[in-house]
Amino acid sequence: MTPWKARLTWLALALLIVGGVELATGFWPAPRERLEAILEIFELHPTRIWALRKGLDTRFMGVPLHTDHEGWRINPAAPPRGPFRIYVLGDSLTFGWGVGDSQTWPALLQQGLGIPVRNASVPGYTTWQGMRVLNEVALPDRPEVVMICHGVNDVSKLRFFGADTRPDEDQRPQGELAVATWNLLMNTNTYRFLRNRAFRKRDGAMDGQAAFLRLSQEAPPRVSLEAYARNLTQMIEQVRAAGARPVLVKMPLNLPLPPQVTSDARRQAAELFAQASSLVGAGDFAKATTHYLEGLRLDPLDRKRCWETYELGCQSGDPAAAEFALSLLRRMEVYQSSARHVQSNLRVEQVARKTRTPVVDVEATFGRFPGRQLFNNPVSDPYHPNAAGHRLISEEAARVLGPLPGGPSRLK
Repeated sequence: MTPWKARLTWLALALLIVGGVELATGFWPAPRERLEAILEIFELHPTRIWALRKGLDTRFMGVPLHTDHEGWRINPAAPPRGPFRIYVLGDSLTFGWGVGDSQTWPALLQQGLGIPVRNASVPGYTTWQGMRVLNEVALPDRPEVVMICHGVNDVSKLRFFGADTRPDEDQRPQGELAVATWNLLMNTNTYRFLRNRAFRKRDGAMDGQAAFLRLSQEAPPRVSLEAYARNLTQMIEQVRAAGARPVLVKMPLNLPLPPQVTSDARRQAAELFAQASSLVGAGDFAKATTHYLEGLRLDPLDRKRCWETYELGCQSGDPAAAEFALSLLRRMEVYQSSARHVQSNLRVEQVARKTRTPVVDVEATFGRFPGRQLFNNPVSDPYHPNAAGHRLISEEAARVLGPLPGGPSRLK
C-alpha cells in the first residue's frame, strides 16, 4: 500500500471511530446534572465570557425557552415588531429563571406598553458583562430607554465555565477562532457525556463540595462594591450621552440572615472546642467529634471550627459529622451572599441619588406583599421571582417609566 493510501485509510478509520463514539453517546446519555442543564443553553463568547445560544427552542427549568438569531430571550407568541425602544440589561432574575417566555417581566412590559422591549439579560451576568452588552448591542440600536438590573452576580464569587477566581475586570477577550472551536466541541454528544460524568463524580462527593466551598471562601467577589457603583455610574453616563434614558432596577433577594449567637453561647462553644482539640491530641476522635458538634450547635458561625469538624469527620470515618459541618459552611455562604446583596442594593440607591436616575424598587414592591409567594421556591430557589413576581415587577416598571411617546404608559 502506498504511503498516501495508508494515510487515507488511517484517517477514515479515525473518523469512523469518532463518529461511532459520537453516535453511541447520543443514544446513551448520562443523567443530566443541574449545572449540565445550565451549560447546555450557553456558549462561549469572545468578549462577555459566555452568552445564550442562538435560536434556542427548548425547555429549561421545566418551562419553554426560546432565543432569537442573536441569542436573546423572546416570546415567540408575541415577537417584537419594529426597532427596540426599551432595552433591559440584567441577569437570571430578569432573564426569567423558572418562568416561561411570556411570563418574564420584560415580555409583560412589551405586552402592556405595546412597544418593542428587548430582554438583553443572561444568567450569571455582572455589570462588567452588562457594559459590554450596552456598548456592543444596546446603544447601537439607539433605544429610548435602557433599564439596568445587575447586582446579585457582581457580589458573587464563582462563575459558569470553570472556577476562575479572578475579578471580572481581569478577564481578557478570547480569540474568535478559539471560541468557535470550543463551542463546536461543547455541542457534541461526546463532550456533553464526558462533562456530565465529571460533574456527577465531582459534585456528588463531599470532597468535591468541600473544594468548592474552600474556593468560594478564598475567592474575591467578581466585582467589588466600589467597582459595582463605578460600573453603574459609567453605564448611566453612556446611556445619557447616547440620548437615551437610564433606569436602575433594585431587586430583592429572599435569603436568610445569620442567626444571633449570644456571648454566653459563644463562650460555651469555645470551651467545648478547646476540649475537643485536647481530645484529638489524645487520640479520642469519637469524643472529640461529639464536643465539636455540640459546640457548633451553640455557635454555628465559627467557620474555623466547622472546617476542623469536617476534617476530623473525614479522618475518623464519621461522614455524618463531616456532612453536618459542610451544611453549616454552605449556610454561611448563603448568609454572606445575603449581606453582600444588602450592600449592593445600598450602592444602587447611592448611585441613583448621585446621578438622579429613576429606580424601579422591586425590593420595596415585594415588601408590600409579605405573605405572598413571589419567588420560585423559598427554600431551594429564593433568588428568582416566579410568574406572580414578574407580573409585579412589570407593573412597577411601567409605573416608573410613565408615559412614552407612541405607546400607552400602563399595563393592560
